[in-house]
Amino acid sequence: MLTLLITLGSVNFNSVKKTTEIFMGSVFPSLFPFILFTEITLKTGVISEIANYLSFIPKLFKLSNNCAMPILLGFLCGFPSGAKAVDNMVLNKQISEHDALILISFVNNSSPIFILTTVSIAMMNNITIGIILLISHFSSSILIGLFYSRINEYTIIHDKNKFLNRYATNMSKNSEKRGTSYQNMTKFEILQKSILNSFITLAFILSFMIIFNLIADITYACLSHYNLITNTYILDLLSGIFEVTRGVKSISTYSSYLNNILVISFLLGFSGLSVIFQIKSCLKNINITLKKLIVFKLFHGILSVLIAYILLKYTTILSMPNVSVFSNVQITEYYQQQISTAYIHSIALILLILSAYMLIKNESKDNILKFKKKI
Repeated sequence: MLTLLITLGSVNFNSVKKTTEIFMGSVFPSLFPFILFTEITLKTGVISEIANYLSFIPKLFKLSNNCAMPILLGFLCGFPSGAKAVDNMVLNKQISEHDALILISFVNNSSPIFILTTVSIAMMNNITIGIILLISHFSSSILIGLFYSRINEYTIIHDKNKFLNRYATNMSKNSEKRGTSYQNMTKFEILQKSILNSFITLAFILSFMIIFNLIADITYACLSHYNLITNTYILDLLSGIFEVTRGVKSISTYSSYLNNILVISFLLGFSGLSVIFQIKSCLKNINITLKKLIVFKLFHGILSVLIAYILLKYTTILSMPNVSVFSNVQITEYYQQQISTAYIHSIALILLILSAYMLIKNESKDNILKFKKKI
């Protein structure tokens, strides 16, 4: 017993230290720009502009036009950007509660850059595996959204009417609130508020990472100490249920590529209890239970496995003579850097185009107003 207590004390310290190092070295630099981008986007007029051009995307899921923005953020930036966008839009009465519930079922995805670089190249040393994981991850998410929006279709009229009635009753109050919080704020105040909210979100993420990594380490230590589970593969799978990154990293070290890909596909879809609690912490204005979030992510994981299996069956990836395409560490780092750079440049280009468009449009409006005043 004394040996176990000493072991647990050591596990406690090392787990918190290691998790904090991972957060500061990898999670914070990768998530902060996207979370900040989400905050700034939701506090400007970009949402309505994007919704006008991408209204066909929400229509696939029987959602209102404003839902285009959280869908894009959920698929491009990864969690918790999608959940945070949905929660903010519900708070500001830009989407209905019904729309929010449908969105939550499929916009909480892993970032493409995480799957293609961290998982496929850094861990699996094979970009083809990353493509299979990415296709299975996103296609299963889309299928869940399409299916869930259809089985809940009968509530759309009721929920939208309730939303519109509530909106009409509180229109002046909500308009005053939005005007105070957004329209009357300077650009610096918007940036300041966005940075503050971003750090609050990141603090929640760090807290849940520490908690669930610690639970995983303690569980691992106890099961190993009493020889309850001696199979390390099962132990690593259980650790992935708690925290997805450590689980994926551990599973990727085993030699069975077929099993590894399917298990990793499930873990990415399920996302781990740590991520699910992070998503829940962002949903302050939406009435959804933790049980429902777990069910959504569980179905995501199961569907991902099925799609990954179908893709593997019709590809030649396992028959390759050398599965480890990028065996050289320098080449691996090079391709990882190239994909990361290309992804960041793409996001920057989109931001630049949107910013230029908004500036030109605002300038045109100002010129029209000045012209009218002169007349």
